[in-house]
Amino acid sequence: MNKTTPDIDFRLVRHLPVDIRIVVQWDTPDTLINLSIKEPTGQICSNFESNRTGIGGCITNTPFQTDQPVEYLLRKAVNGTYSISVTYARNAQHTLTGVTTVLVYIYKYFGSINEDKRIQTVRLTSYNQTIDIGQIEFGDSNLEKLKDELQKTKDECRRLQDQLITGKQQLQETQSFIQHINVTCDGCMKSPIVGNRYKCLFCPNVDFCQNCHLSMNHLHDSNHPLLCIRDSNLYASSIYIQNTSEILHLNNQCASCSVSPIVGIRYQCIACKINLCEKCDFLGLHDASHQRIKIIRPQ
Repeated sequence: MNKTTPDIDFRLVRHLPVDIRIVVQWDTPDTLINLSIKEPTGQICSNFESNRTGIGGCITNTPFQTDQPVEYLLRKAVNGTYSISVTYARNAQHTLTGVTTVLVYIYKYFGSINEDKRIQTVRLTSYNQTIDIGQIEFGDSNLEKLKDELQKTKDECRRLQDQLITGKQQLQETQSFIQHINVTCDGCMKSPIVGNRYKCLFCPNVDFCQNCHLSMNHLHDSNHPLLCIRDSNLYASSIYIQNTSEILHLNNQCASCSVSPIVGIRYQCIACKINLCEKCDFLGLHDASHQRIKIIRPQ
C-alpha cells in the first residue's frame, strides 16, 4: 500500500533563520553561473567544487546543475570575512545573447527581525570571467576598530609622554648650567645659585636655590611669595631682582605696618601723602584707587 505525503498547511511554512543567505539569478537560458564563497576559515564553498564546508555552509544546487537560482546558506556564521564572487561558466546561446546579467541577493541574519538585505547586479560577457561581488563582515568589527584606535591613542600618549620627559630632562640640564652670579642661597649658603633662583618679594635680600625651595630647607616665612627667576641676566636692570637691602628711606615710616625706615622700594600716595613699604603695597592694604609714586632712590 502506497502512502502519500499529506499536504502541509501553508500557515506552518516559513523561512528558517540563517546568518547568511546568498541567492544568484541570471537572465539567459542554458547558462551556468558558478557561485563561490570564501569563508573565514579559508575554505571555499562552490557549486563547481565543494558545495559543503566544515562550518556548515552549503550551496543547494548540485555541481553543474543549470537550474537557477543558486543559493548559499550558512546557519551559524563564524566571525570573519566572507568573500563573494561569480564566474561565467557556460552559455549555450552566447552568440545570440551576447551578455548575461546576474542578480545577486545578499542577506545577513535572514529570517530574523534584524535582517539586512543587499542586491547587486553584474554583467558577464566572456567565459571564465570572474567578478568579485563583495564581502560580508561578521563579528563586532566596529569594536575591533575602536580597540585599534584606542591602542593607537595609547601609543601616541606614550610617545608624547616620552617626549615630555625628554624635554624636561633637557630643560633641567640646560638650567643646571645657568648661574646667578653674586647671589647666595639663604638656605644652604651656596654661591652662586645654579638653576632656578627664588627671590622673596617681601624681604629685601632673601634668595633660595631650587633644592632649598623644593625641600623647604629654610626657616623663612612660608606666607611670603617667592619670584622664580630662571636667568638673572635676562632682567639684569630690573629693581625687583636687585639687592635692595641697602636702599634706606630715612625719616620715612610705612603708614600701614609702621616700619621705619622703609627699606627697598617706597610707595608714596599722591592723594593721602603717606608712604608705604613694598610689602604693604603688594598686599593692597591701602586704597587701590589712589595713585602712587614708586620711589627707588632714597630722598
